[in-house]
Amino acid sequence: MFSIFKLFRIRNLVLIVLLQYFLREYFISPMLNSFGLALELSNLHFYLVLLMTLCITTAGYVINDYFDLKRDYINRDPKDIIVGKQISRRMAMATHFVLSAIGVIIGLYLSFILHVWVLALLPIFVIGLLWFYSTEYKRQFIIGNIILAFLGVLPILLTVLYEPALFKAYLSVEYRAIAILIFKVILFFTAIAFGINLLYALVKDLQDLPGDEATNCRTLPIVAGEMASKYTFSIVTVMLIFALFYIQNMQYLNQAYVPLMYIVFAIEVPLVIANIMLYLTNKVEKYRYVSFVVSVIMIFGIGSILVLNFFA
Repeated sequence: MFSIFKLFRIRNLVLIVLLQYFLREYFISPMLNSFGLALELSNLHFYLVLLMTLCITTAGYVINDYFDLKRDYINRDPKDIIVGKQISRRMAMATHFVLSAIGVIIGLYLSFILHVWVLALLPIFVIGLLWFYSTEYKRQFIIGNIILAFLGVLPILLTVLYEPALFKAYLSVEYRAIAILIFKVILFFTAIAFGINLLYALVKDLQDLPGDEATNCRTLPIVAGEMASKYTFSIVTVMLIFALFYIQNMQYLNQAYVPLMYIVFAIEVPLVIANIMLYLTNKVEKYRYVSFVVSVIMIFGIGSILVLNFFA
């Protein structure tokens, strides 16, 4: 019975909760408050947004493991394989449908409460994207990496899309400029998060290379070679660091030295370390250490919301 919870990636779900909560309470709310505005979505309804996000994400994890069984037998330790061994494939599929249904129902309810009916389509779109990612897109050249990176920033987008105060401010004449400023900052943060998730997707392809080759996938390292994947990883890293330099320049001008140094040591230095580690190995089992470093960078990225709130 408890084996099914191993499919849920509890640590990942905790990070998603922290990301959405920190973004709402320590970024969006203070930004609105500084201009005399306030959050409009109630705490209860925000918790429903959290629950919807967790249900849809977990359903994605389950269906991914369901369709990845052949690859997992090659890429993973047999004791870590859950679907088909510790729980039946039928149970996994049923779990996926139940979690997806809960996510869709919550999405319908929230769209009714907010009177924005197009939001009812959002959970359905994401569930469909997760399904096709697991069955098809992740095996394709580049597109799988981009979709995985997009799914990684989805909690940010959901937090924004379900906060009506931001859009009411944008539609008003008085507060439109403020809303645009907030959207620009969130978009920049989302772009950085997208880049870091893209790095994770790239190194994951290297880590899963044996299983991908055995199941005729067309991932970047298979089509263009491992070195091409490493070069792509480095190019994305350089783009991220230059984007972060833009933030750091503003922090320096505003004498916000703590956030500046946080970005240096919590994000930029680990990015350099990840690149060095990547070029020092060509063994599949060693790539997991690089993916671990990228995962740590993701955690530090979430922590940056708190640092910016308290020290900027």
